[in-house]
Amino acid sequence: MDITPKQVLDLAAKYIGYKEKASNKDLYSFDGNAGKGNYTLFQEELAKAGFWNNNKQGYEWCTSFVAWCFWRLCGNVEAKRILCLTGDYGASCTAWASYYKAQARLFTKPRVGDQYFQRGSDGKPCHTGIVESVSGNTFTTIEGNAGNMVKRVNRKLDSTVYGFGRPYYSEQEE
Repeated sequence: MDITPKQVLDLAAKYIGYKEKASNKDLYSFDGNAGKGNYTLFQEELAKAGFWNNNKQGYEWCTSFVAWCFWRLCGNVEAKRILCLTGDYGASCTAWASYYKAQARLFTKPRVGDQYFQRGSDGKPCHTGIVESVSGNTFTTIEGNAGNMVKRVNRKLDSTVYGFGRPYYSEQEE
């Protein structure tokens, strides 16, 4: 199945304002049970679908938000192919960036629809989101687990950027 960056970004934008939950309660409410427990509807649905190698509820969820957007559009197998998720499908930013790198799809300059990876203090990828727009040396992302919610974030191309994974979108998007 072919999907486009616009489809992914339209879906991601619908969840801007969704807040992380304190527990496994009110997962489908945007505001209910808000807290810092790392419980989300995104991780719940991916767990039920068997997307990751184990349930990620209670863990950092930026990668699950990105994966969920693609999964909702095209299912487990196709989402994993498009997102370069080969191997045991670990949910860490470090593992995911390495999957892109192994397929020569990790870049230093962003394109709309790319998966952004933030560099942590140890130099490894530590956070992720989806590039919504690019203008010169700035770009905007939609991210899960940004301040314990889904939100739009304005960023600069600087030393905090680890790289940009380029999903396998439809041919007309290449």
